[in-house]
Amino acid sequence: MSLPPKKHLMTDGDSSSSKKKGKYQDAGDPGGYLGFESALANPPHMSSLKIDGDLSSSKQKNDEDRSLSLPANISMKSTPGLRVFKPIIPDIPKPDPKIYLDDAWTKLKPAIRTIFLDEAQDFHCSEIFNAVRKAWWSKSSGETLYKLILEECEIYISAAIQSLESHCDDDPSVFLPRIENCCLEFRRKLQDLCSIAYEGHTVGLKSLSDLGIELFPKHLCLASKVRDKLLSINLDLIRDQRLGKAVDTTQLKNLWVLLHGPWFYKSRFFEKPFMDCAVEFYSAESLQFKEQSDIPQYLKHVEQMLRKEKENCRHFYFFSGFKKSLMEAVERILLRDHVSVILEKGFVKFMDERSHDDLSRMYRLFSKMDLLGQLNDALNSYILQTGQKMLKEDSSLAELKKSIDKICHTCFSEDALLEKTAKQCFKDLGLPREESETESLQIKRIRFDLLGRLHYV
Repeated sequence: MSLPPKKHLMTDGDSSSSKKKGKYQDAGDPGGYLGFESALANPPHMSSLKIDGDLSSSKQKNDEDRSLSLPANISMKSTPGLRVFKPIIPDIPKPDPKIYLDDAWTKLKPAIRTIFLDEAQDFHCSEIFNAVRKAWWSKSSGETLYKLILEECEIYISAAIQSLESHCDDDPSVFLPRIENCCLEFRRKLQDLCSIAYEGHTVGLKSLSDLGIELFPKHLCLASKVRDKLLSINLDLIRDQRLGKAVDTTQLKNLWVLLHGPWFYKSRFFEKPFMDCAVEFYSAESLQFKEQSDIPQYLKHVEQMLRKEKENCRHFYFFSGFKKSLMEAVERILLRDHVSVILEKGFVKFMDERSHDDLSRMYRLFSKMDLLGQLNDALNSYILQTGQKMLKEDSSLAELKKSIDKICHTCFSEDALLEKTAKQCFKDLGLPREESETESLQIKRIRFDLLGRLHYV
C-alpha cells in the first residue's frame, strides 16, 4: 500500500525565495546555484537592476516592519549598504543636595538627643549612616550637616558643664574627678555618635571626632565659675610642685590631657594667670635667696630652678605652650635683673680664690642667657686692676697670666672672646707676648734654613 504524496504548503518566505531563485536560474543550471554565486561575486550596479513592482513593494513593506519593531529610544539611519543604530540616552536629573541634607538631619537629630540623654535607642543605625553618606555626595551639604551636629552637641555639653557649678565648693580631691568624669563621658557619647554619622569625611583637616573634642575645653572656658575654680586648683598644685611638696602629678596630667586642644591655646585664658603665678613665685624665691645665701649658693639655686622648669615644660605639655615666655620670665627674674650684683660680689671672689666650679657655673648660665658681654667686661676689668696692682708691688705678671689662661681653658671652655680679651689685657700691661708652639716651630725652621745657607756660602 503506497502512501499519498506529501503536500507542500508554500509560505510567503518560500514564495519570495522562489522568485529570487527563479531570477538566477537558467536552462543550463536547473538548480540556479551557479548563477546565484556569480551574482554574489559580481553584483550589478543598482541603476542597471530592474526591479519589478512586486519585489519593490515587498522590500518596502519589510523595511516598514523592521522600523516598527525597533525600540522607541533607538533610531535607524538608512544609507546605501550601511545601518547605524544611535542610542538616545535620557537626561537623568541630578539629585538635589538639600533633599539629602534634610533627610539626614531629620533622622540624625533625634538620635543625638537619644545618645546624649542616655535614652533607649529607637533608631536604625544603618538607615542614619546611609542618609548621612548621601548628604556627603555634595561637600557643601556634608559640611553643613557636620556644623548642625556640632551645634546640637554644644547644647548638651554646655548643660553638663553648668551642672558642675553646684560642686565648686567641694574639695579639690572631689571636684577634679567630677570634671574628669564629665569629659570622659562626653567623649564616649561623641564616639557613639561618630559611629553612625559617617566620620569618613573631614571639614578642613579635622574629622567630626576632632571637632567634637574641642567643644569641652571651649565650653569649660565659657563657664566662668567652673573655670576659675579649676584654675585656682591647678595653680596651687603647680606652686606646691615648685616648692618640692608631694603632689599627685598623675591627676594633674590627666586633667590637662582632657583640656588639651587648639581652643585651649587660642583662648589664652590660662596663660596670664599661669605667668602671673610664675613671676610671683620666682620673685619671692630670688629675694629670699639673695638675703639668706651668698652668691655661690644663689647660682646653684638658679641653675637648679631653671632645670626644674625645663623638665616641667617637657613632662607637662600644657607648660610647653608657654615655654618661651615662661623661661624668659624665669631667667629675667633670677639672673638678668641681678647681673651687676652677681658680678660685683661674686666674680672677683671667684677669680681671687680660683674657684673653678663657681666660675664654670657662672659661664654656663651667662652663655645660655646671652650675657657673655657682661662677663667679658668683668674679666677685662679684673685683669687690668689686678695687673696694675702687681706692677706697683713689683710682682711678676707671669703667674697671673698662667692662672688666667688655665681659667679660660677649663672654666670658660676656651671661649674665643674671653681669650682674646685676656691676651689684649696682658699686652696693655706690657707683658711680652709668648710665642705659641706653632710660631716657635716656624721660627726654628727659618733659623735652620738660614744657617744652612750660610754654611754653604
